[in-house]
Amino acid sequence: MKNTILILTFLLLALGLAAQTFQGDLMTFGGTMYGNYSRPAILKSGSNHTLELRTDGSLGAWGDNSYGQCNVPAGKNFISFDAGTLHSVAVKSNGSLVAWGDNSYGQLNNVPTGNNYCAVAAGGFHSVALKTDGTLVAWGYNNYGQCNVPAGNNFVKVSAGCSFSLAMRADGTLVAWGYNGYGQCNVPAFTGFTDIDCGGYHALAVRNGYVYAWGNNDSGQCSNKPTGSNFVSVSAGFSHSTAITTGCTLYSWGNNDFGQCTGGPVGGSGCLGFATGAYFTVYVNWDWSLQAWGDNYNGQCNVPVRPIYKFVAAGGTGDPLYRTYSHMIAIKNNNSLAAWGSNSYGQCDVPAGSNYTKVAAGGLHSLALKTDGTVVAWGMNNYGQCNVPTGTFIDIAAGQYFSLGLRPDGTLVAWGNNDYGQCNVPTGTYGKIAAGSTHALAINMRGNVVAWGRNNYGQCTVPTGVFTAISAGGEFSLAIRGNGSLVAWGLNNAGQCNVPTGNNFTSISAGWDHSLAIKIINGYENYVAWGSNAVGQCNLPPADSFTQVAAGCGFSALLAYWPPKNEITNVGTTEVIPIVSHVKAYPNPFSISQGVTFEIQIKSGENGTLSVYNVKGQLVKKLSINSSQMTYTWDGKDQSNKQCSSGVYFYKVITQTINETKKLLIVN
Repeated sequence: MKNTILILTFLLLALGLAAQTFQGDLMTFGGTMYGNYSRPAILKSGSNHTLELRTDGSLGAWGDNSYGQCNVPAGKNFISFDAGTLHSVAVKSNGSLVAWGDNSYGQLNNVPTGNNYCAVAAGGFHSVALKTDGTLVAWGYNNYGQCNVPAGNNFVKVSAGCSFSLAMRADGTLVAWGYNGYGQCNVPAFTGFTDIDCGGYHALAVRNGYVYAWGNNDSGQCSNKPTGSNFVSVSAGFSHSTAITTGCTLYSWGNNDFGQCTGGPVGGSGCLGFATGAYFTVYVNWDWSLQAWGDNYNGQCNVPVRPIYKFVAAGGTGDPLYRTYSHMIAIKNNNSLAAWGSNSYGQCDVPAGSNYTKVAAGGLHSLALKTDGTVVAWGMNNYGQCNVPTGTFIDIAAGQYFSLGLRPDGTLVAWGNNDYGQCNVPTGTYGKIAAGSTHALAINMRGNVVAWGRNNYGQCTVPTGVFTAISAGGEFSLAIRGNGSLVAWGLNNAGQCNVPTGNNFTSISAGWDHSLAIKIINGYENYVAWGSNAVGQCNLPPADSFTQVAAGCGFSALLAYWPPKNEITNVGTTEVIPIVSHVKAYPNPFSISQGVTFEIQIKSGENGTLSVYNVKGQLVKKLSINSSQMTYTWDGKDQSNKQCSSGVYFYKVITQTINETKKLLIVN
């Protein structure tokens, strides 16, 4: 009763940029944001509930919560987890264990101490944990010896059933212990297994792409397994089984009393992840949405609905009085609004309707542009920044305590705080606008930048030339020249004006004291960040295919192509085909016991690096590469020689002519 895998994507947009039709998923990085959203990286189901490990390291849950098994602990520091019958357990990034839910047999009170754990499994009323030294420990109900772990320090994976346990050694051999009334502990005597899972009283495994099943077979959960040699992962319910192929096709067999084997898209391709509960199955579609079918008595099939976003704006203020107040506004795929973060002044109380084309987030207020050209505003209104003038607009921008609009005839109008003349708009016709803390920018029809408002750091002293994009930050300004290069001016206390070199930039965003930009490298949109990194706002994850960036006050966000243009082609057909260019990894997913091989097509005379990152953007492993060697292997251990846990990783290859990032999945 476990997991499988989810490949992930990152996303978002920027304040002050023209509206686009891109669609995306969402992740934020950095400091004080409330309600940050990210996709699940791994799913695992217990008897009647499901847990998710999200890409930001936090946990989510739904389904039966009669014993608090869905009351996940707070934090974004989890690396492994599992759902049992009535309890849940997880491993934190510091290697310690935490458990919640039912404690009838000491599943919570007897959790081992220490910080040397890397994986965990939850069974009926017991749990098993894998230590970093390869040894096992178990606790909870032990009526059949399911907690009497075998000796040895070469284990790489664990799973737990109703009253028995299963583990895999580094050589791919299996061992099981506990209740054996159905022969579920009589494991196949082979080496080379790569995946395992325990159901109610049966077990599943994968070896050389084939599915193995043994134990209770009263519903055909063992004998009706699919044939073929292209399976990569398995998941076992109480009396039904599921497996996924290398082509992302889901198979299900066994007990079907609740439709758990025939509901949903079983047999179709495009499965990016799945989890099997007692009598239900959860499925992740190619578009990252969730489906569940089967028994729903406890709401275990009421999966969270996660929208796809088209446009997002990042707000917040550097005012010392409100520095920790940050919020975001998004336009969903159906053109309705969503907002999250600080709502102290109602800045997240979005209006109803599904007719919005752009949003802007100010210091403590918000704006939205409708399809009919009218603008609505909400949030703090102490300076009249929400008192929108009548008439229609084609663009909007929000400053700290003022608002700016662009009329269809190219003229400007501003309202709200005018202490520094930021609402004294210049005459003329303009094509783009941006609002900073207390100053504003616009590009006129000749491509020149015009600035007004506070100029204490020279943020309104604009350079000459032709520009294609502008963004206004706390007390500095940022622009893209006609040749694609960057220029910044104004306050540079945190290096926010130290722009990167190059002339291939397409999108920019200026935050309070940091900057973001997208540049084209080998046909893909990569991002760069610079300036203040006091709360990690520049620690963005390694990835590509982004369309826009958004810099707020102490946090950052990204908007990706949807679907990811470097991952999926012919979406909606019967196949989901990864694009292989200069770099590939196989097998992918892979287990620590087998390792992974990277094949890189490096041009003669070139050299570079192969780096592996976790979902938080932290470097896990780095290798030097050159044209004299085309393949490289990785054993799944980090720079400190510690075993990596199951989950989603990235591998990034950089040479003189290659800059590519792809997903890598570890299944332990």
